[in-house]
Amino acid sequence: MFRAIRLAIYGVAMLLVVVATANAAPYANRPAGNDLFTASDVALNAKTGKMVWYYQFVHHDEWDYDVPQNPTLFDFRLHGKLVHALDQPLKMGENFILNRVNGKPLIPAPEIRQPQSPQSPNTSKTQPIPQGDMFAQRCATPEEWLQSGGKSLIGPDGNPIIFGCIFTPVVSTNYTLSGWHDVADWLPSTFSASTGLMNICATENRGKGYEAIPLADAKPIPGTGSYTEVNGLSAGDNAFGHKGEIFAYDPHTNLIAWNSVLPGGNACYAGLASTAGRVLFAGTGEGKFLAYNAATGDLLWSSGQLDGSIGSSPIVYKGSDGREYVTLIVGGTSEGGNIAVQNDSVYAFALPK
Repeated sequence: MFRAIRLAIYGVAMLLVVVATANAAPYANRPAGNDLFTASDVALNAKTGKMVWYYQFVHHDEWDYDVPQNPTLFDFRLHGKLVHALDQPLKMGENFILNRVNGKPLIPAPEIRQPQSPQSPNTSKTQPIPQGDMFAQRCATPEEWLQSGGKSLIGPDGNPIIFGCIFTPVVSTNYTLSGWHDVADWLPSTFSASTGLMNICATENRGKGYEAIPLADAKPIPGTGSYTEVNGLSAGDNAFGHKGEIFAYDPHTNLIAWNSVLPGGNACYAGLASTAGRVLFAGTGEGKFLAYNAATGDLLWSSGQLDGSIGSSPIVYKGSDGREYVTLIVGGTSEGGNIAVQNDSVYAFALPK
């Protein structure tokens, strides 16, 4: 997952490729250290492959907090100066805004001390926490776990589930829910140049827990699920039966300007697209295509029922006839399991002539 950008640095044009990176493996039982350059954005010189900068969002990740989403690149004025920026939403509801020239946070993200456990001695003592709003709850609760599909407060091992906050260590004696999970997944965000707001697709009310496999019992097999050296626990499917929301962030403050809940109890599990006319497009798992006012979050229009679930990003373009079109693939998503309506349709929408 990457974006290519051209920058003028010290008067010399440079083409950068920015890569959002995945987890370290296995999740548990690793030696101490930050595990560079996992769970990071890494900028490479496209001509030489040499690293120009990196920013690690999660040190020594053991919670599946990788960075699945493309960074969104945009320019805006901050303190009176034009800034080349990069926005990176994370799975657990944090939003980082970086300077894409040097990778440094435009919104401060100080290193904050995190809880430690003797059962998980190698976790990082601090994590970068961006100032501003989160678009998910920082902590998991028993009430939300049961509401979102969890069947019991006792884990499959017969021990009580630990309900913690993001970065609560994963241990081998209990399943631990370290806050919410997969709130912003691979689904692309969009910056609306006409409103100056960053728009993020999120799915709320969803927890995921892990229990570390004791090192003496761990028998990782590369290329299989056992290689994580953890057992997982989920309240249900990621993309269905949960509340979907669109969040609009002001990049000057990293505060939420507005949020809008998708109709019909749909998760937000499709990419977003914005237009110069202050329209924001999104799709739903039940197969409805939606248009929002990008300045306020008000729903402007909803399509009829489409042939399948929407799990793709809309594409906005000008046709040979001069009209503006919005096209999307309606093919479902693997996150929906048997609930997702698989299809191979392609739709194109346009305003009347």
